[in-house]
Amino acid sequence: MQRVDTCFDANKARPAKVRICTPGVSALASMHLHPFCVKEVVECRTSGYHSETDSCTVSKAPNGPTVKMHLQNLHTMEELNFIGNCLKGSRPVLSFDAAFEKQAHTRLLKEMLTQIFGVPKSSRRVKPFVDHVMGFTLAGGKIWVRVFQINESEPGKKKPVDGEEMEVDLAPKKKGKTELDVQLVEIGPRFVLTPIVIQESSFGGPIIYENKEFVSPNQIRADLRRTKAGKYNRRTEAAKDNKIKRGDLGLTTHGGRKKEKDPLSDSVLFA
Repeated sequence: MQRVDTCFDANKARPAKVRICTPGVSALASMHLHPFCVKEVVECRTSGYHSETDSCTVSKAPNGPTVKMHLQNLHTMEELNFIGNCLKGSRPVLSFDAAFEKQAHTRLLKEMLTQIFGVPKSSRRVKPFVDHVMGFTLAGGKIWVRVFQINESEPGKKKPVDGEEMEVDLAPKKKGKTELDVQLVEIGPRFVLTPIVIQESSFGGPIIYENKEFVSPNQIRADLRRTKAGKYNRRTEAAKDNKIKRGDLGLTTHGGRKKEKDPLSDSVLFA
């Protein structure tokens, strides 16, 4: 039997929002070891409402700050179907673009992302391996997140696309420790985050940063619907004006009286 979420209401045409972690819940769950909490927004797609907007709010409990971001271009590992892989429970290496150090709000974003994805060595259920890299690139006001596998291979072996190893003749091996060729292979997932606002407190407080260039996807869709509705209204008004002009010219009357309907017209036959 499938469990139905209590926040889902199919009778309402508005999205239901779920706060996964709030400051109060964080205190009860002893979240002081993991200070950043994530609030996910679940959009309920009912017959009366359809929305494709995904947002993510990250907050540090209990004193803040809070960052609200727009999540887009999310692709899971199953969708991408890359060849690489990584161990479950391994710790990632975080790689940040140098552009994060240029402004104050980007330095704050870097610190928050570091504390979210940077798993400490003493954390439970973490394996003592580092076999993948998470890359954060700042471009166009957006944060592009990619995950790569650290692929190590011996210099005397070349790995083609089909996965079979081929021997390659190289210089004679030197005695001692063998150097390995390190390559990065993308494994997914990948997504893009657009910062919208940064608040001073946890899940509230005064706004200390606002992205003036961000336009909500709901606003874009509303503008498109308004544009289509404007085209229809202009066609309707043009048809009315044409009918009035034909009446002024006497084209809608027959000898000063109203033109009789044709008994074989579609409006009479299929009335």
